Amino acid sequence: MSRLELSELFASGRPLAVLAGAGITRDSPANLPDGQASMKRVLISAKPPDVDEQWVIAGMNRPTGQPSRPGESLRFETTMKALEDSRLDPKLDVLRCFGAAGGPNANHFLLADLIAAGHVIMTVNFDALIE
Repeated sequence: MSRLELSELFASGRPLAVLAGAGITRDSPANLPDGQASMKRVLISAKPPDVDEQWVIAGMNRPTGQPSRPGESLRFETTMKALEDSRLDPKLDVLRCFGAAGGPNANHFLLADLIAAGHVIMTVNFDALIE
């Protein structure tokens, strides 16, 4: 969708529902990693010393050359649940990094403006930058 189409949509007065993914926090000044990058860091730091890092990374990739569905690869939520259940990180302290954002970026301000205008925003983010 182009900027012109988006601005026309915003100006239309119609109610909007927006699903904001973890990628909205990557831009400065927030500079937070998305779910996939966070999961990669967590798995590499939690792996046993004798396990090759490339093996861990390969386990995160979707199969290539064949159709796949969401959920067939390792998901962030599944990883966090495994960390909690395994007692490696029962309080999920790893998620504290999401509180260390540099501040809201343009994406957060746009979403906050949409909320103030009465639109519905759904997000998978753990940070509080939209609030």
